[in-house]
Amino acid sequence: LISDVLDEVEARNPLAIGLNIVFERQTESLKDEALFNRLRSIDVPLIVSSASGPAGFSPRQVNFSNKYLSGLKTSLSIIYQDSIDQVVRSSILKEPLNGDIYLGFAAALAAELGIPLPEENEIIIDYRAGFMPGESPFEVYSASQLPALPPSALESRIVLIGAHLDGAR
Repeated sequence: LISDVLDEVEARNPLAIGLNIVFERQTESLKDEALFNRLRSIDVPLIVSSASGPAGFSPRQVNFSNKYLSGLKTSLSIIYQDSIDQVVRSSILKEPLNGDIYLGFAAALAAELGIPLPEENEIIIDYRAGFMPGESPFEVYSASQLPALPPSALESRIVLIGAHLDGAR
């Protein structure tokens, strides 16, 4: 499914693709291998979220993610939800880890496109909720809608691919 989604998105000439799905374990060998190869053949700037200890992944999951995504441009998948109402209110731009600085998902995409990053490590953002209930700050399409989209729908846009849970804020 993910390879097919990447095919559909890439065919529409996006500016960049952000794949915010964490690959932390093997699933189906043949499909995993096909996706492994597809991720490396994308002709558009691509950032893929990776598993990390600060995001709650085990050392085994982190090792798998690092190996599977080796050679790709990756980011940390770290966002924090408010402990009271679970609304995402901040995103980690940069995370010091083992003496290095790693970029969060949004920061890695920005850096890949040459957009200067702010100095701070964390910023307050509004990922999904608009000011009006049920309003999204950007278009959201399901994987099944991609083949019906006109070619111009994603052209020169940053396309984010990930899971969307109904009712999530």
